[in-house]
Amino acid sequence: MPSHDHHQHHRPDTEDPAKQVKNTLEELSASLDVDNAVQEMADITPTPEQQIKILIDRIGASCDIKKEQRQAHYEAFGKLFSGDRRGISWEVTALEKALDDFADPEIIEDMKLDIPNIVDIFVMELVKTLH
Repeated sequence: MPSHDHHQHHRPDTEDPAKQVKNTLEELSASLDVDNAVQEMADITPTPEQQIKILIDRIGASCDIKKEQRQAHYEAFGKLFSGDRRGISWEVTALEKALDDFADPEIIEDMKLDIPNIVDIFVMELVKTLH
């Protein structure tokens, strides 16, 4: 696999944070390089409102990918929010709010139609990873 410079497409001021996070997580699915993804995401600075939306969106999307990819995503979120990196703009309250919204029974019911084991995935993996 050729090594390419991760920062050539990394222009935080012009890019939509949601798109940046999505791109970073898509790279993570390919590389499973959690630390690199955490560093890239730590450089993205969405507002708290954007963070909630991004998280709900990404957590939802992560249920459709392979288990090891999903675990890498959750691990990256866990590290992003555990505050190992100082001066980070990601707020744990945004994550809590996203989890609350995501745990909305209607959303879960909808997702169960697509992904019957969504509740197990969600509760077991994500909560375990973040605690």
